[in-house]
Amino acid sequence: MGEKKRRTITMYTSQSKPVVDAVRRDGISYVKQVYIEQKYQDTTWIFKEAYHFFNSYAKQIVEKPVQAESPVWVFHDPKWAQPDQNSSQLKLKIPLDEIILFDLRKWNRILNLNLLGTKEEEGQFAAELERWGIIDSSDIFSGNFYPALKRKIKSSWVRLFADGEDILQELQKGRFLQFGNEDTDYIQGAVWNLKQEWVV
Repeated sequence: MGEKKRRTITMYTSQSKPVVDAVRRDGISYVKQVYIEQKYQDTTWIFKEAYHFFNSYAKQIVEKPVQAESPVWVFHDPKWAQPDQNSSQLKLKIPLDEIILFDLRKWNRILNLNLLGTKEEEGQFAAELERWGIIDSSDIFSGNFYPALKRKIKSSWVRLFADGEDILQELQKGRFLQFGNEDTDYIQGAVWNLKQEWVV
């Protein structure tokens, strides 16, 4: 009997020409941390907070290769991976055991250094920040004045991966789970590399 066929999910990503060339030339490409620093410059410290959390947790879900310093972002809906004049959109079929899935709206809250919770929890936390006189939650991370609030925010971020576990279980069964009543347009994924064999 042949090897059991691995289930895949179709995802899209927008990548620069050097990355696309590396995938074609070497069959694989990894993200280096220096690329993140070059891209975000003055706001790099914010992204480092979010990316450090993501990397430390995500590598427990999918093993991280030594060469991978940061994940590659992929999207179920191609509209989130629109290329510009310096990049190309790639359509990928990624094996489910090599991708980490989550809701991009929740990831955006983490990128903004916000608490991740129910609407009620987020509202209560916003009121708490107001009592402290804090206008933006990024102020909590820019200094050492609010360690308890910082811990509260960061501990909430693990909720990012809860939806992904549900999606993965459904996909493994050959079904597709929606985010409650929401559309599946908001499914984002992360992979530790890009492989030529995934490119459609």
